[in-house]
Amino acid sequence: MAIQIESRVFLGKSASAQHPYAEAFVKPGYTLTGGGAWLDYEEPGNLLFENHPIRSHDGKWIGWSARGKDAWWASLSTITVYAVGIRVTRDGQPVELEHAVFAELGEKAVLPSRFYEEGWCGTGGGVKCEQNVFENLFIAATAIESWHESRWAC
Repeated sequence: MAIQIESRVFLGKSASAQHPYAEAFVKPGYTLTGGGAWLDYEEPGNLLFENHPIRSHDGKWIGWSARGKDAWWASLSTITVYAVGIRVTRDGQPVELEHAVFAELGEKAVLPSRFYEEGWCGTGGGVKCEQNVFENLFIAATAIESWHESRWAC
């Protein structure tokens, strides 16, 4: 039995804007394993405030989304979004993979994190920062690993 694993990065890019938005989607047959975004801005700057997976109407995780915004002064930027996927075949036939996204809601000024459920392997993480009258944004989304835990903290 020959098992083949193919990984691929799918890209999406926004137009130049003060509040850019872009999405990238994996092609059919690929399973989403992660994603990310790069914000390319002009001075004085632009902030990335969303960077997270996209779910289809049928509940399948199919891509990645990101948003940016200027803060105090007008600033144009573009976002390049990356959706990372894998396709697994056994003897040329597709192998369906089980995958899930674990989410946790955090309060303002709290660093939300989620431990992966037993039996799951973490492959990525993201942030969706709800906007309100304050200038909400995230500083970093980082994998944390120790000898007894694996989680994402934001």
